[in-house]
Amino acid sequence: MTSGGFLGRFLGGGREPQTAGEFIARGNQYLADGQIAEALQDYGQAILIDPRNAAYYTTRARALWLAGEYRAALEDTERALELQPDLLDALLNRGLAHEGLSEYEQAIADFDRAIHLQPRDPRIFYWRGRARLSLGRPEEAIVDFDQALRLNPVYSQALLARAEANLARSHREQALKDAERAITSVPNYAEAHLLRGRIYEAMDQREQALQDFQRAVRLSPQSAEALYRRGWMLLQLGQEQRALQDLNQALRLKPDLAEAYYARGQLHLQRGRHAAALADFEQAAQLRPAEARVHLALGQLHLQQGHFELALSAFQEALRWEPGEVEAQLGLGRAWEGLERWDEAIRAFSQVLGQRPEDAEARYHRGLGYLQHGEIEAALADLDRALNVRPDYPEAHQARGMARARAGRYAEALADLNEAWPHLPPSAEAFYQRGRAHRELGEQVKAVGDLSQALRLRPDFAEALFQRALAQAALNQMEAAIQDLTRVLQLNPDYAPAYAARGQLLAQLGQRQRAFQDFNEALRLSPDQPEVFLARGWAYLSEDAPEQALSDFQEALRLRPNSAEAYRGLGQVFARSDKLALAVHAYDQAIQHQPNNLLAYIERGELFQKRGRQQRAIEDFARALELAPGD
Repeated sequence: MTSGGFLGRFLGGGREPQTAGEFIARGNQYLADGQIAEALQDYGQAILIDPRNAAYYTTRARALWLAGEYRAALEDTERALELQPDLLDALLNRGLAHEGLSEYEQAIADFDRAIHLQPRDPRIFYWRGRARLSLGRPEEAIVDFDQALRLNPVYSQALLARAEANLARSHREQALKDAERAITSVPNYAEAHLLRGRIYEAMDQREQALQDFQRAVRLSPQSAEALYRRGWMLLQLGQEQRALQDLNQALRLKPDLAEAYYARGQLHLQRGRHAAALADFEQAAQLRPAEARVHLALGQLHLQQGHFELALSAFQEALRWEPGEVEAQLGLGRAWEGLERWDEAIRAFSQVLGQRPEDAEARYHRGLGYLQHGEIEAALADLDRALNVRPDYPEAHQARGMARARAGRYAEALADLNEAWPHLPPSAEAFYQRGRAHRELGEQVKAVGDLSQALRLRPDFAEALFQRALAQAALNQMEAAIQDLTRVLQLNPDYAPAYAARGQLLAQLGQRQRAFQDFNEALRLSPDQPEVFLARGWAYLSEDAPEQALSDFQEALRLRPNSAEAYRGLGQVFARSDKLALAVHAYDQAIQHQPNNLLAYIERGELFQKRGRQQRAIEDFARALELAPGD
């Protein structure tokens, strides 16, 4: 694409050029020798002599394009086309300048005009196909490459470009055939070996890929891309030291090669050198801000280090450039999870599951989100499915154990927690959940053991202290239980259940004034708790204060109309007041709501005996013996 037929003309005798044509001729010779700066100087002199020669601007534009000065090349082609609107070379060079500036639609428009002027030039179809491929339109690109090859069947660049387009649409066998044809045509073509190596890499044939990359390096030892490709493949094959040497050399040759920074960052990450990995990923992101995988790597590294805000930003950037990137969506959910933003986390994991319904990790993490939301059934559904897909998933077993415990399915919870136990590091939460399950199953000694381990790992774990207090109370270790409850209230002065539980223990120990203080404080903090009214009602009965007891039992029934214990309390209040009919009615209600209430049968039997109704008394005592035969 030189002008005026001057390419190759030599000015002998050392004489300086005098005319514009002579400057162009010498510039062309410089360009052929790779001396672009000198060529540009001569082309500039020619234009000064003859500023209205469109071909001179076109010639200089080509040199500027080779130098990577795309904006300046564009300006020269614009001037050339002002002077000669249908100058084919000017249109081609403007298209190439637009392509260099990533202005692919403008490039295609120029190539369209060029094809109209010269429909038999295979190069124009090749260049237009390349621009279409850059826009992510490989099918259209292949149409152009096919036409270029019809016009020139041995056009190796078009063969490689068509292979690239087929690789982009995952037609790897077709891509491989074109790459091999190009290599057969030009055996020492480094670019062809590079592309065939990439095709083999996409086909997961790593050894063959490595052989091609090695051949490319031998053919072009100063090719940064060939070194990067070989280094990346060596890394995939576990040869880290050789990979590092190649990647370092690639970056020495081309310090702005973003792919090499990304690959070296992955190598550093594998070696546990997080700071070095972060530096390389950040450099790659600076060079290629629109590359989703770089932001994904940054997000995963930040996530691993617990920097959730930074991870969130990186994953969002990855999704900005590649909205369908599932791993970025998964990472986004993990970042929201780390920030305890459960609604956003659940939405992100749902996006993943919309594309990959059997993704066990997304199921597990969404299950955790539902668990935090208190949506236990939804959590269990996700965790069940995660474990169906991946039965050896200890984190999912642990989470399902927690969910089952919250659903009151303590035996199943314990089975899940024990399944996870050998595979996960000790954690306060795991000990707590297993201890709670043991307590609910009546295994109080085991409960105290697990809850004590939870507290060893996390001394200020108020929930574990509370559960241990309940287990100790069941073991009749009253003072230890009271100490734990007191510690709970130091950590959380507004925790009403701890006041209620301590009040009950104090009442059992006969310290009723302190007990009433705790009951009153519990009801001040949480006035709608029927258990506290029940406990205070029994304490009032112990203090022989039936009116206050009556009020508390009635309030408990208002809050929980089917409470057998509240009816039993009313039965005792009425019995003490000689309101025997009311007492019998209250016991009847207690037994109706809880047919196996042992104390209700005994107390009603005593009441019948007192009223002389012996047969009814005998029936109640007989039923009590059925419920507790050894008592």
